[in-house]
Amino acid sequence: MRAQGLYRSLVVLFIVFAIGPPWGSEAQQPIRIGASLSLTGKYALQGGYARDGYLLYQKRVNQKGGVLGRSVEFVIYDDGSDEKTAVRLYEKLIAEDQVDAVMGPYSSPITDAVAEVTEKHRKLMVAPMAATSSIWEKGRRYLVMLLSPVEVLPEGVLDLAARNGLKTLAVINEDALVGKAATRGAIELAKKKGLELVC
Repeated sequence: MRAQGLYRSLVVLFIVFAIGPPWGSEAQQPIRIGASLSLTGKYALQGGYARDGYLLYQKRVNQKGGVLGRSVEFVIYDDGSDEKTAVRLYEKLIAEDQVDAVMGPYSSPITDAVAEVTEKHRKLMVAPMAATSSIWEKGRRYLVMLLSPVEVLPEGVLDLAARNGLKTLAVINEDALVGKAATRGAIELAKKKGLELVC
């Protein structure tokens, strides 16, 4: 229950900072939130879950009277798990559809690509499905991270290894943004715990 209240408060703050207070002639218009999601392609399963989550939020918040007296309406496009398509779609959402706010796509690589668009337009984007720290290390001012950085994800397994007397571990990873970030994090964490990693 507390987590739901915290999440709702976060969304209200996001909307206030993104679109301003709800007075004036806009007060009765729905708050339009745009996003591209991977509804097809290699991330389709996760993108489908994300869409379901966004639409569930829309339904629940509207049942309770909306946010700041306004209903919420998501505008969601399929980016096909493709970075270039997502970039075009965020341009469309911001410049043509003129959504009030944007939420992030699925995956760190796609979020990294579309963050250039949101930065250019000075449009705040909450990224609930990206966790690679390098995305935020580029001096971006309009990007909010919600997940723990992927670089710290190996900490639990490395703690377990150290407590059980293991000295050397091998890391096998995908040659991609998230895999490389997790490996970098594992190497740093292993050093702190006195473990040797073979990559």
